[in-house]
Amino acid sequence: MTDATKLFRSGKRYRGFVQTDETTLPVTFTVYPVNAKEVRLKYLFPISMMDRIRKGTVVYILIENEDRLIGELRVVETDSESKTVTTSLDFVTRDRRKFPRVFVKGILDITVKLSCEEGEIAGEVVDLSMASLGVETGRDLREQECDVELSYRGQRIRVRGKVVRSSEGVVILEFINGNSEVTNFLSRVYSDLFLKTQRGQ
Repeated sequence: MTDATKLFRSGKRYRGFVQTDETTLPVTFTVYPVNAKEVRLKYLFPISMMDRIRKGTVVYILIENEDRLIGELRVVETDSESKTVTTSLDFVTRDRRKFPRVFVKGILDITVKLSCEEGEIAGEVVDLSMASLGVETGRDLREQECDVELSYRGQRIRVRGKVVRSSEGVVILEFINGNSEVTNFLSRVYSDLFLKTQRGQ
């Protein structure tokens, strides 16, 4: 279903992420469907996001209904006077891997331990998604598979990952398995990101 008037409840508060030039950041907003393809966003929080949103900006929205969908909205117009953003609904999916990597470094303290051919390497998570993560290790690694142990607030998961690139001490790994574990882990991370962002404003 891609009819915005049926997907969204007018006047309801939604959570999502805005993809800026530098990174992807959490945001909340109230949704007002205009027609089947257009959605107006109002009361964006944090308010400072209005300055970073422009035509073409992508907004990912969590549609917390029985299907737990992800929608991609593309900004077609911003109105700084009324503080509204008009978007077009590009697609809706159940595939959590469509979610972008979200920036967490300096906001949440997520540690990682990689077990690779070079041995055990400790690091800090820079950003992560359902499909991949960026880890600051202080060293570069060649392409290989590693065991990945993620730790956050007493929660620990172990998954398998593959190093796909590495530069200036930051290693990017794609998850090979552990989708359900990653989903549960990310649910907590996303919730805490929203809380931290709102408290910081």
